[in-house]
Amino acid sequence: IEKYINFKNKKVLESNCGSGILINYLKKKSSYTAGLDNKLYENFIKKNGHSFYSSINDILAKKTKFDAILSLSELEHKINPILFLKNLKKILSSNGKLILRIPNYNNIYKFLLGYDFLKYDFRNSHNYYFSEKNLDIIFSKLNFKIIKKVGMNEYSFNHLLNYVKTKKRVDNKDVLNFLNKKRDYNLVSNIEKNMISTSLLYILKK
Repeated sequence: IEKYINFKNKKVLESNCGSGILINYLKKKSSYTAGLDNKLYENFIKKNGHSFYSSINDILAKKTKFDAILSLSELEHKINPILFLKNLKKILSSNGKLILRIPNYNNIYKFLLGYDFLKYDFRNSHNYYFSEKNLDIIFSKLNFKIIKKVGMNEYSFNHLLNYVKTKKRVDNKDVLNFLNKKRDYNLVSNIEKNMISTSLLYILKK
């Protein structure tokens, strides 16, 4: 993300922040950091010097705006993702950036493994599955401008080969290395360039 976004002196919000690992890291660079999540995380966030919100409505009521909003691995869990995106747009500053990491339904694991992948990947906690095509449509309908979209593959190509061989989820510690690091890196880069990675990273503005 830092390849595309400069967080220096920015007001940053992390939605779905948990205990605040990312905003703890960004606090050294940003002028203001805040977390948005369940009240269970409030003490974790506040003790590290961040502001805390338990709902977007709290932010809207205070009319607070952010230069960068991070929402990673969250959109797919929302009951109403359209309303969620509309509300995030309302709390973006005029030149603010919304950064989204979203699981990619059309990924190379599904293409190669079919049901052997889907039986592990479909989850009750995911209300929606997204692809590049339907995300582009959604963001266009909501009048977001796509600044950047790139593939993000969370696993090595060796991991994929192990999954193909065993037809089941493979722990990283159990991955056999069929390829050297350079070859593996090049193959993962091609997967990301062709947007068939396990996740997609979008950077949007108003």
